[in-house]
Amino acid sequence: MGDVLPPKRQAVVDRLRRRIESYRRRQSDCIPRFDQSFNGLCEQNIQETLVLKQRFLESKAKRAAKKTDKKQDNSNNLHTVWEICSMPPNLAGSCIKHVLQKSGHFLA
Repeated sequence: MGDVLPPKRQAVVDRLRRRIESYRRRQSDCIPRFDQSFNGLCEQNIQETLVLKQRFLESKAKRAAKKTDKKQDNSNNLHTVWEICSMPPNLAGSCIKHVLQKSGHFLA
């Protein structure tokens, strides 16, 4: 741009330079705020992900504990049935009814 421009054209070029400089200043003012906001959002996202992961692991542990409890209940029921089978027949009938009612299975 070493050329000498006519005054009219020089005024246009000066206006464009001022406008571009204004855009550059605005951009350099906004970039740190954008970076700060973006980093804050990323940190918030990470925290929410950790909370969700923790909730998932807790519910998974609950389900596993529930399954273990059911297995123990089933093994207790099997042990009870085995004890009933070793009883005399007149006592076994009433015990079987009691066990089935207790476990939620009803005899017709």
